[in-house]
Amino acid sequence: MHALRQYVQGEMDRRGWKPVDLAKRSGVSKQVLSNLLNDDRDELRMLPSRETVDGLAAALSVDRDVLLGVIGEAMGIPVGRTVVVYDASRVSDEDLLHELAQRLAARAPGAAPAPALLDELDARRRKPVPEVGAAAARRGSLHRPADTQE
Repeated sequence: MHALRQYVQGEMDRRGWKPVDLAKRSGVSKQVLSNLLNDDRDELRMLPSRETVDGLAAALSVDRDVLLGVIGEAMGIPVGRTVVVYDASRVSDEDLLHELAQRLAARAPGAAPAPALLDELDARRRKPVPEVGAAAARRGSLHRPADTQE
């Protein structure tokens, strides 16, 4: 039984509510509640609708974020531990290629990428590359001609 079902059932039991009581207080249909309370799967496969989440949170007098945490756990998301998510959008292509080359070399010693590729990538990383076009404009690194600068 997944965490959301356990949580909702536990809150109903604690309050002495039946599904019809929760349906009235939450505005969630009896069918949706029946599906939730009879779901024997170990993991929830779909995120409940916003209306369902908001209705259950209001009826159970819990913050929406608390209920979303329970839903995350029910969906197999590791809520109880820190998860590091990396944003590689600001990492240069050369740095990404270098990291990938190192990881591939560590997984299959002697296989591609050859040490020469790592050397070439290191050399490219040390050489400044002028930015042009849209990427430079996004970073604000385009220089305007002297007569147009403020």
